[in-house]
Amino acid sequence: MRRSHKIIMMKVAYYFLVLVTVYGQRVSPRECQVEQKQVVFYCRLIAFGQPPTPDCCRLLKAAHLECVCQLFAKQRKLSTILDVSQVMLLFQFCGKIVPRNFKCGSKH
Repeated sequence: MRRSHKIIMMKVAYYFLVLVTVYGQRVSPRECQVEQKQVVFYCRLIAFGQPPTPDCCRLLKAAHLECVCQLFAKQRKLSTILDVSQVMLLFQFCGKIVPRNFKCGSKH
């Protein structure tokens, strides 16, 4: 009984460390700025109703969600062209896993 409790506690500690490592990484403002410029460049055709290119999807799959959300908060013109809910669908279309209850803008 005592040994199984110890094993369970070790597993919980391991998963906690993995989560902290994966989700606890902060992105520098410079990294965010670079990502935002790349998103605008590689994914610009989406604003004209075209599907995302493979380069756009590769970029979105690797992008930090918080950086892309900041992009929409900064650029009002962009948020009038693409709704935040459309951006979240775009992430999912490109294979980016959006965490449940992720907050991006006022709607998502």
